[in-house]
Amino acid sequence: MKYYSLNKQAPDSSFENAVRKGLAPDRGLYFPEHIIPLNEDFFEKLDELSNSEIAFKAIQQFIGEEIPSDNLRQIIEDTLNFDFPIVDIEEGISTLELFHGPTMAFKDVGARFMARCLGYFNRNNDAEVTVLVATSGDTGGAVASGFLGVKGVRVVILYPSGKVSDVQEKQLTTLGQNITSLEIDGTFDGWIGGTENEPLERWRYDEAETIYGSEDGFLASPFDVIFIERSLLIADGHNARVMVIEKED
Repeated sequence: MKYYSLNKQAPDSSFENAVRKGLAPDRGLYFPEHIIPLNEDFFEKLDELSNSEIAFKAIQQFIGEEIPSDNLRQIIEDTLNFDFPIVDIEEGISTLELFHGPTMAFKDVGARFMARCLGYFNRNNDAEVTVLVATSGDTGGAVASGFLGVKGVRVVILYPSGKVSDVQEKQLTTLGQNITSLEIDGTFDGWIGGTENEPLERWRYDEAETIYGSEDGFLASPFDVIFIERSLLIADGHNARVMVIEKED
């Protein structure tokens, strides 16, 4: 499966490259070049399948042979290890509850899949990958929890001082291991789209590669929670902006 930029000004990409880079060089989101409709037999037997089996059958075409089937099944099993029930509201209308995960945030599903895909692609790489996260506090904990203990990946989270709840702050600051959280002044909106003086402005898109180019021994690129590896499991909005920094030998 190849992916193309929705801005259509960049080369096609593999799934792995889309996971690592997040945005295409033209700043567009990556999108699969084709989508094969699931056959009727799949929907007829839907009630007989587990959540993991449904996810595997739906996702496999978008990943192809880049992650072997057995590994992909394990990634999905690890991702979907909590319940997310469909709850009836009224006749003919139901809702999918996504707040039963480890951080009680709807982003637990997508963040866990994102983390495990990156962990798989980095499994034989001696270089550590650093994921920089700017969060308003509401779902940044899901990214931290999702990446907790993932081999070869370090996560640094920036969260706004005095603007998160006690529960959110504990989710961000008490995990340890490969997760580091920094309390800083300012707001999430300012960090990702503020003035020249805001701390994350210099990280945006291709400027990141200029700052951490080969001269400094780093490769850097933006990584957002709406990118393809996350959207394959669940499509939603974005409240955290993440960037991947890869240290070269």
